[in-house]
Amino acid sequence: MTGIAQYGTTLIPYTVQYRVRRTLGIEVHPDRSVVVLAPTGIHPDLIRQRVMRRGAWITRQQRYFDRFLPSRPVREGIAGETWLYLGRRHMLRLRKATRPTVKLTRGALVVHLPDPTDRAHVKRLLAAWYHAHSRERFAHEVLKALDLLRTRHPVRTPKLSYRTMARRWGSCTASGTLALNPDLIQAPVMCIRYVVLHELCHLVHHHHGKEFFALLGQVMPDWRRWKERLEKNG
Repeated sequence: MTGIAQYGTTLIPYTVQYRVRRTLGIEVHPDRSVVVLAPTGIHPDLIRQRVMRRGAWITRQQRYFDRFLPSRPVREGIAGETWLYLGRRHMLRLRKATRPTVKLTRGALVVHLPDPTDRAHVKRLLAAWYHAHSRERFAHEVLKALDLLRTRHPVRTPKLSYRTMARRWGSCTASGTLALNPDLIQAPVMCIRYVVLHELCHLVHHHHGKEFFALLGQVMPDWRRWKERLEKNG
């Protein structure tokens, strides 16, 4: 469900996500989008009124994220571009070869393929390479995070999935399904660790209340630093 609230002369579009929870929460994402986490059954008018009352905070958050725009340029798959992997920039090099491969070597992403001018093929190869490496890295980080979290709570192992999301780095359902955005593999390892721990803490607390952030602070005391870095780099 979507809606629009008016704060002064500013229109605030928002998306509503209904969940099993007692309180209503509002999130402002780095792309300036507003998401309302609402208890199931709450009347739409009450949601709109809450967004209006939080208008000052919402617009302040949006202005904060505006500081980090514009976002990274779109990669075209041409030699000389820089591509991110685990927070580091790597120059893209293209080499003609019969067998298509992608290798990370000496600070460069080297793509071998029959036609180095075929940008679409270059981007497909890189997408597959990123996806494979994200699965491996994320699975490793989830296991480490679970070991850390289990020193405080006996959480179960979630079902891990990978899904490209326009507005989120990850999500975790109450039923125990953890979804991570493959694009997160471009971020520093500590940013990945923050997202994984953040989402796994929802296995214990299915909200963003005081108990949730207290637990997150226990398992990752400097989480705010990595959250801000992730938001800054988009």
